[in-house]
Amino acid sequence: MRRKIIGAGGAGVGVVLLTAALVLTGAVRTGAAEGTTATPVSTATRAMDGAELTALRTQVAALSTEVARLGGADVEAVAGRLGGSRAGFEEAYGPATSYIGDDQAVYVAPRGGRVTVTFEEGRAVRLIVSPDRPADKPTGEPDRADFDLTGAAAVVTDFAPADASLGGELDSEAADVAAIGTSPSLIVALGTPTAGGCPAPGQGGTFAVSLTTTAEGTISAVTLERAPDLAPTAPTPAPPSEGETGGVTSARVSLSGGSTSINGIRVRGVQSRDEDEANRGRRLAVELTVENGTEGELLLDPAYFVLLDGRGRQIPSVCGGVEPSLVGQAIASGDGAQGWVTFAVPQRFSPRQVVYFVNGSPGLQIAFILD
Repeated sequence: MRRKIIGAGGAGVGVVLLTAALVLTGAVRTGAAEGTTATPVSTATRAMDGAELTALRTQVAALSTEVARLGGADVEAVAGRLGGSRAGFEEAYGPATSYIGDDQAVYVAPRGGRVTVTFEEGRAVRLIVSPDRPADKPTGEPDRADFDLTGAAAVVTDFAPADASLGGELDSEAADVAAIGTSPSLIVALGTPTAGGCPAPGQGGTFAVSLTTTAEGTISAVTLERAPDLAPTAPTPAPPSEGETGGVTSARVSLSGGSTSINGIRVRGVQSRDEDEANRGRRLAVELTVENGTEGELLLDPAYFVLLDGRGRQIPSVCGGVEPSLVGQAIASGDGAQGWVTFAVPQRFSPRQVVYFVNGSPGLQIAFILD
């Protein structure tokens, strides 16, 4: 559950202050020499120079910080971290050293260097942490101040929410996402997750960590960003095909029209959809039908569906994606459901099979061979 940042009183004061700043700073300078007609204020315009624009951004940022203070303190786990407010960052690191825009501010990082914070609705949604290297130096060029992998991990510890957990160690060779983390404190809206382990829309507490590496393999920037619903995850080695008792029951069928059942649960493949868009990345979705012939409830957690490549690596499915989504729901005894299982495919990952761990058991597997 996340606290509101701005209460009714704080918001009202913020609007008044912000309006006053805009009026004072953007007021039109008019004047009429003797014998001339004054230009009406309502129609006169004037280009704002760079110094005035910087001053306005500073005023807006300062007022936004004051509004955040009026609304109450941050939850401790995000104060001065991803998900925190402007006020929390100023309390942790002092006033911003510069403002890139109305929604971006730069602070001094605790271990040296700087952190550039992007705010949305007063909350930090993206952090870029750079070492104490020249600001105008290209990120691809190495510098003696660059992070190594241990230093990058320390940055994540400093700026991820204090209650965050990563789904593995940082992958310095990842082309897109070096790690995916989760944090209860990043949950945006009220409510509870669905029965199948997927948060309701707007409730996900997921964030992504990416590393900017130089030509020599050092790290020139660490980015922490509130992840969208379909953020790709770094592939992990597939576990041995052994169940809790050491054995495994498996079936391999073709995705299109393939159907099989294990322990009373029947799964049928319908079709697949593979899309690659420049602004969204690659998305692979498979449509399945699941029938629950057991006496208990069947939970379709996203972790029960994985995508395997030819190198024995796997990635789990994601919540949401192509609708109707199959994952994130519970199927009662005797019922069934049909929907899509979506995967956010990272670069250099060639999908070969979709594997469903039946009811979450590693010893019961149904593998669909992609056509």
